[in-house]
Amino acid sequence: MADKKKSSKKSIIQIIFTVILFICLITIALISGLWILGDIKQNQNQIQYEIEQEKLFQKRILKEHVTEIIQYIGYMQSLTKERLEQSIQQKTLEAHAITTNIYQQYKDTLPREKIIKLITDALRPIRFNNKRGYYFAAALSGYVYLFADKPELEGENIFNMQDSKGQFVIQDMVRIVQEKSQGFYKYNWTKPDNGGKRVHEKIAFVKYFAPYDCFIGTGEYLSDVEQDIQNEVIKRIEKIKFSDNGYVFAGTLEGTSLSGPAKGKDMINVTDINGVKIVQELIKAAKTKGGFVEYELPAFKGYIQHKKISFSMAVPGWDWYLGAGLNMESFDILIKNKEAELQKRIQNNTIKIIFSMAILAIIIALLITIISNRLRSSFKVFDSFFANAAIKKEKINTDSIHFAEFEPLASSANKMIGQIIDSENKIKDNQKMMVQSEKMISVGGLAAGMAHEINNPLSIILGSVQLVKMRLDPKSEKNLAHSSKLDMDFEKLELYLEENSIHKYLDQVQSACERAAYIVKKMLGFSRKSDSKKSEHKIAHIIDNTLDIASNDYDLKKKYDFRSFEIIREYEPDLKIFCWKNEIIQVILNIITNSAHATIKKDGFVQDHPKIIVKTRQKNSSCIIEIIDNGSGMDKKTIDRIFEPFYTTKSPGSGTGLGMSVSYFIITNNHNGTMKVESEPGKGSRFIIELPH
Repeated sequence: MADKKKSSKKSIIQIIFTVILFICLITIALISGLWILGDIKQNQNQIQYEIEQEKLFQKRILKEHVTEIIQYIGYMQSLTKERLEQSIQQKTLEAHAITTNIYQQYKDTLPREKIIKLITDALRPIRFNNKRGYYFAAALSGYVYLFADKPELEGENIFNMQDSKGQFVIQDMVRIVQEKSQGFYKYNWTKPDNGGKRVHEKIAFVKYFAPYDCFIGTGEYLSDVEQDIQNEVIKRIEKIKFSDNGYVFAGTLEGTSLSGPAKGKDMINVTDINGVKIVQELIKAAKTKGGFVEYELPAFKGYIQHKKISFSMAVPGWDWYLGAGLNMESFDILIKNKEAELQKRIQNNTIKIIFSMAILAIIIALLITIISNRLRSSFKVFDSFFANAAIKKEKINTDSIHFAEFEPLASSANKMIGQIIDSENKIKDNQKMMVQSEKMISVGGLAAGMAHEINNPLSIILGSVQLVKMRLDPKSEKNLAHSSKLDMDFEKLELYLEENSIHKYLDQVQSACERAAYIVKKMLGFSRKSDSKKSEHKIAHIIDNTLDIASNDYDLKKKYDFRSFEIIREYEPDLKIFCWKNEIIQVILNIITNSAHATIKKDGFVQDHPKIIVKTRQKNSSCIIEIIDNGSGMDKKTIDRIFEPFYTTKSPGSGTGLGMSVSYFIITNNHNGTMKVESEPGKGSRFIIELPH
């Protein structure tokens, strides 16, 4: 019948795990399908995201290119005045060098007028800065020696000549060369183009020529230098290419193209196929601190039709807008490539998912098999445990339990076995205690009768010995009187007694009788209780009182000084018990005395630092007293017999063997408590007393 039940349970486990396996396979199939669909959706979203990111990336590139070029233009603009000043200073210094060379060459051979003519003839035809630059020279009085741009002023005095803003140009230049020998001067002057009607800002550099008390100089219009820089920028822009089909373009804010195939053309009204005014939108975006414009560029000379995206920004200081454009066909190609990648990725991922799920299904099947086997193994462990628990009382080896959920059950089972073993041990201990108590009671009854029977003859013997010693005392006048009356020589009698050791024998008889009386007194401790009633006492006071008695005990002082011990008190405050105080003092004194003896060897102490620890604590409704020493300790044989009457490990004459027996009797019989000892050889001893409150 049991085999059938076991077989039935096994088949149930197989059915359960078969159902679990089936559910797992269905779940895996559903997860695989959802995973594949999710992967497709995720890849589609990823493609869309990548396209958006690519578009944002390309926009960022367009903006970065435009920003970089505008920064470059700003840098070039900052160099306009610097370039102009460097150029005219260099040219003036060159003219001064030519003048100095001619003067040095002919100063000793030609007259002043001839030398001046040689100098002006040498400087007049020189042109620079795209043929815009020329030289002029004049005396400090304002007399003009050279004016290559306006030769009609040569030979005239123009000291009071003013520019368009009323500045006295010649006078200012004279002051510069007089004060600093050379320097820059800014003024407004008409350009020779456009009929000489447009006034432009101009900067001149003049240098003093001392031999003829005159100055030489040249000037340049800022607008001309700025135009040169703009031409350089346009040339640079036309060379910039990026991202395979990206380019940079420029135009004026009026709509004129400055670069590319439409350079120089008015593009303000160019419209794409969707009606977008391309240039107008670019200019509008540029004027709003930069922006993007998408359009479809129509085909015209130099261009084919393209979907485009451009970023434009206004150029500070110039009436320009600057832009960077990119053909959007690259995005269409990117989308197609990404879709192809998606299809390929989906196929690969589907194969990987199916393969992974197949492996997962195999792993799950193996795991279920392993778990099933381990479950059976765990159940077998419990089955074997419960079958043998009552006989062998062996605990479950938790290492053989494979599941954490079974550990509390195994722990409970082991706890049950432990409790059974503890209960059996307690029963054995209680049996021992009962035997010990019965023994103590029996000994107590015996001791009571023996003590009375022994006391009478013992008293007679002790009294007779004392009386004999008194009658033999040579110092007693009564003894001397009796000996004289009997005509007896008492001195010879005393000599006889001494030579035959009669006094010594009498002392030994008296000592033996006193020791026997002490033993009888101890034996009476088994049967006598204190006449007083129990009262409440603080344990700490009782122990301190006992330690004071021990420190003054004559028997202890004969062997060692109790003050050489380290006494450690670990009391629980205000702990009280109902007891006969003197009896508890006797018990503690007996234990402390034994502990003190346990620390002694022939030539000193067992330990370098003898120590006795006294602890008190409360345990539920009981009071625990522990007395611990670091003496020689006891073996198991001694522990088993320590509370037996007349059992002692001391040398003959050193103990009665009743101290621990009486202590045990006082605690267990008189106070309904318990007393036990824990010890190992060489590791000291621990006496544990438990008394009810």
